[in-house]
Amino acid sequence: MYKIFEKIKLLIKDGFFHILIGNVLVKMVGFLSSIFIVRLISKADYGYLAYADNLYQYINLLSGLGLSTAILKFCSPKREKGENKFFLNKAITIGILFQLTASVLLVFTICFREIPFPKARKIIFVLILYPTITQIVTTIQSYIRAQLNNKLYAKIGVVQTLAVFIASLPLAYIWGIYGVVYARYFAMILVILIGIRFVKTDLPVSVVSSKVSAKEYRFFWKVSLSMMLANMFSMIMPINEMFLINNYIKDEIVSANYKVAILIPSQIVFLTSSVVVYLFPKLAQIADKLKDALKITVKVGTLLFGIIIALCSIGYVISPLIIRVVYGERYIDAIRLSKVYWIVYGLNAGFRMLPMNVLPAIGSTLFNSFISILSCIVHVCILRKLIISYGIYGAPYSLMIVYIISGCIYWFYLYIKCTNKN
Repeated sequence: MYKIFEKIKLLIKDGFFHILIGNVLVKMVGFLSSIFIVRLISKADYGYLAYADNLYQYINLLSGLGLSTAILKFCSPKREKGENKFFLNKAITIGILFQLTASVLLVFTICFREIPFPKARKIIFVLILYPTITQIVTTIQSYIRAQLNNKLYAKIGVVQTLAVFIASLPLAYIWGIYGVVYARYFAMILVILIGIRFVKTDLPVSVVSSKVSAKEYRFFWKVSLSMMLANMFSMIMPINEMFLINNYIKDEIVSANYKVAILIPSQIVFLTSSVVVYLFPKLAQIADKLKDALKITVKVGTLLFGIIIALCSIGYVISPLIIRVVYGERYIDAIRLSKVYWIVYGLNAGFRMLPMNVLPAIGSTLFNSFISILSCIVHVCILRKLIISYGIYGAPYSLMIVYIISGCIYWFYLYIKCTNKN
């Protein structure tokens, strides 16, 4: 009991519970926000927003060429302030330029090409700055995490979600679906101001950006691109799922049902995400002690798996009640799909996500990228076949197959690498 209390005290001191509680609040407020938004706008408009978001999610996956993620490894409290400033400046400037260029190209493309939902074009135009501003927020959050300021990181997440929720209600009432987009912009600008205040304190004007060696700069780019590929292809599967549903089924009502079906089950990943946010910088700092990293990962993974299985079982049972009460009778046809997604996202959060995120922290970015790309290719092939054969219900089963197989591969390789067995 004494050891347990000591570990809890350490977790509190390090800010783990701030991250966990912050993510719980974020998901709770996001859940409340989804309830009101779904009831304030029409089912068709909700489908159009889901389509527009799906397109921009591809750009967000690029994460400014992975630079915002790489600074988790390169902007350390132990590094000189001038070097931290150099890497942060590179991540901000190049990331903004890349995301903005990609967004402009997307808008230019949809102006001259036929899309499944022509009425979604205006929403796509309004969202043009969304990936760029998201990149700024993500980069600042990554720098805060790299400096191990988990309390501020959690605070920013809560503030952003609360701001979106509070602003969405009047703005959606006045401008409909466009008000939801304006609320997002307002919230992101607010948290950027909070983040800039921290950055200015940590890296004042007096700190001069100092260049690093060409070798380290090349390594910075190598890590950035590797992590971009790993994150992109590991997170792209649900996005591809939505894209193929939109383009093969071409029914905004089905798209809206799908969006509602995954809204609550997909939130279960917040628990694993909280653990990863806390563990990643720490495991990166003990990457030379692989057996210790494996021991920590196995302990955390076992506990996490048990908790997530319990939560998903409850969610599976009460799905009909949740959808009827929360989203209303017009979404009753999303109940069956939602129950299947509790199993799918439970497998992802409880089994696959942890080793997938631990591997880059201990230096296995290349293997992670390869498996992520392979998983994505296999998923698209299975998904296309199952959607054609079974309609919307082919989507969750294709994800389930890939999550199980790739999860086993990640755990096996993690064990081999950390025990130095060939």
